[in-house]
Amino acid sequence: MEPLQPNDPKRQPGFWQRQRPVKNWTAALVILLLLGAGIAAVLLPGQLNYNISTPRTYVQHEGTALMDTASTVMRGMTGTANGQEQRIMYSAQMQLETSNVDTAEQLLQSSLADMGGYVIESRRWSSNEQPYLRLQVRVPVARFEEALTAFAALGEVKEQSVQGQDVTQEYMDVSARLRNKQQQEQRYLELLGEAQSVEDVLSVERELERIRVEIESMQGRIQFLESRTDYAAITVTVTEPVEVQWAGVSWDLLLQDMVQAMVNNLQNMLLFVSAVLPWAVLGVIVLWLILRRRH
Repeated sequence: MEPLQPNDPKRQPGFWQRQRPVKNWTAALVILLLLGAGIAAVLLPGQLNYNISTPRTYVQHEGTALMDTASTVMRGMTGTANGQEQRIMYSAQMQLETSNVDTAEQLLQSSLADMGGYVIESRRWSSNEQPYLRLQVRVPVARFEEALTAFAALGEVKEQSVQGQDVTQEYMDVSARLRNKQQQEQRYLELLGEAQSVEDVLSVERELERIRVEIESMQGRIQFLESRTDYAAITVTVTEPVEVQWAGVSWDLLLQDMVQAMVNNLQNMLLFVSAVLPWAVLGVIVLWLILRRRH
């Protein structure tokens, strides 16, 4: 039988033999990708969650029930103590929801001016594109209830609380101590006029200085108590309602979160590819050199 020649067609490799290098390359690439994924999972355990923000829930809650009214508190604390009219420090907090914060601010300022009140502090800010306004105001205590009623008419009251602190006893104690100190001051002034020596004058003046410091402190406290009992403090927070749709969910904000999540996932994919690609390229080169050497 005649031996086959090197160029004999019968000696040529078959189809599957010709395709074997391609199969080897494909299998090697898959193995390298899996190996790179394992390496990335070990070396970058925390980085695959890069820049993932905590999801937010956008559900509008029902308004809370109103708390104690001003009239209830004032009726329960009005009276006299030892012949002295009671001094009560009234304060209130109110949360309003209205269609327009700017309009509500103008109406608040107008109502406040009509009642003889004034603004202590004003602050504006926004959160998730929702405007907020906070006003700390003082109104005459005689118009405290009227002020709360006028403010509540500007929108929907979500929450309201009223407090009253009785400072009558403190006011009476400080007033009595002040009168005693003023009497002491008068006696020392008389002694100062009778002093015969420089030493006596200096000694009396030191006592007068000490007494006057105490008197000024007491007068300051009395002025504070009178101011806080003559004028009630009200803190009003105003905001606009959140746009809601079915099930009370703000779909605009939800869509923003979905887009942000897609961007974060894309970042994670790019991070994964950047971690795996160098190893894959290196593996392909090594595999190509091995296959070339075999042929």
